[in-house]
Amino acid sequence: MNDVDTGFDKFSPPDGPKEGRPYLVIGKPFGGRVRVVPQSTKGTRGVYVPDGAVEGLKEGRFVPWSAPVRISLTARCESIGYLPNRYLEQVKEQWRRHTTTRRHDA
Repeated sequence: MNDVDTGFDKFSPPDGPKEGRPYLVIGKPFGGRVRVVPQSTKGTRGVYVPDGAVEGLKEGRFVPWSAPVRISLTARCESIGYLPNRYLEQVKEQWRRHTTTRRHDA
């Protein structure tokens, strides 16, 4: 999925928004959208996933922020598989903690 399509382009590094970045869909569809979490191969924040956890997925971290995107957009993206449950549960828990923290700050 491309960062421009998810809104993460505003957080892009100096070399520009990523195209074809791995994203993880978390949660059930709501209002024609699903929530996605991007993976980064740089940085130290997020849930670490080793190389080969899913065939075609490089070592990296699923970051602690997410975005809702249209289901039709995700349906057009290549699926490389399912993240093993132990990592998926960590990503979901990270998102819940991040969301709770943000609500307390508001």
